[in-house]
Amino acid sequence: MRSKLQISLSIFGTLLLSSTAIAEKAFSNNGAANKVITELVEQHHFDRDYVTETFAQAAHEDSAIKLLTKAPLPSKPPSAGSWSRYLKKFLTDYRIEHGVKFWNKYRSTLAKASKQYGIPAEYIVAILGVESAYGKQMGRMRTLDALATGAFNKHRRQDLFLKEIVQFMLMCREERIDPRNPKGSYAGAMGYGQFLPSSIRRFAVDFDNSGRKNIWEPVDAIGSVANYFHQHGWQNGEAFTVPVKIKGDSYQNLKTGWRGKYTLAEFHNAGVYPKNDYQSKRMSFILLRHDNGNEYRVGGNNFYVITRYNNSTNYAMAVHALAQAIKSKISK
Repeated sequence: MRSKLQISLSIFGTLLLSSTAIAEKAFSNNGAANKVITELVEQHHFDRDYVTETFAQAAHEDSAIKLLTKAPLPSKPPSAGSWSRYLKKFLTDYRIEHGVKFWNKYRSTLAKASKQYGIPAEYIVAILGVESAYGKQMGRMRTLDALATGAFNKHRRQDLFLKEIVQFMLMCREERIDPRNPKGSYAGAMGYGQFLPSSIRRFAVDFDNSGRKNIWEPVDAIGSVANYFHQHGWQNGEAFTVPVKIKGDSYQNLKTGWRGKYTLAEFHNAGVYPKNDYQSKRMSFILLRHDNGNEYRVGGNNFYVITRYNNSTNYAMAVHALAQAIKSKISK
């Protein structure tokens, strides 16, 4: 009588041979895949045959691994005009106009999310505009393939993908989704807000009361983004950034970007004076490189919250700029 493991391996082999494409690309005899299978079975009580069959149908995505193994650019100061160029990518007529349309279409849902989570509607809309152009660009790569490629190949971000493919399988079980169906980016981000599986499990909400957290639908996406910001400590009513006056050159010793964390006294000691002595529980020193010179600002707690979505000053400031542009065109 064959053991369960022998039966599992037999099924795995049959699936691999059932299609030339699968036979060439499936992650057979892969040590990392075997470890994930064992983790899912022993720690999360998945059926071994089911997980083995699922992974047998995962394809190696050449385009994804090329991006994942691409050497990081050497660390160097941003070039002159980098903020101006970055902003042009996201502060576009399309994103502003369609942001207004999206707001008007989902006005009641946005109002509900704003009230429940304390997040201004314009920032929810702006994130959805930057991340997926309001659902138009949610990604076309099968998420199972993207995560398997990232998890079962060696590269500098492999540990992240090993974590996320486990989270993906848990997410699919919880939300009753066939793992072969979801699509997203090459990095495994999905839906309107481009959440990774771990973020879906932690922050996504069933905002339309359908019984499922469906981040591929706008209502749940709105609630999920609002909850994400809320859980990261958004302070409603607080200024996002404020201009500063600078005296002397001691400010050059301050670290710019989200990693910097300063008090008002520390800013003053460095010759940096935020408008109206602005204070927040977390304050960062922001450098924006325009085409015609540099601009410095102080960013507050909400600036930091946006960088939890993407660790980039330019990203957070682009979301803020788009949010304000959309809000200015919304009829009261």
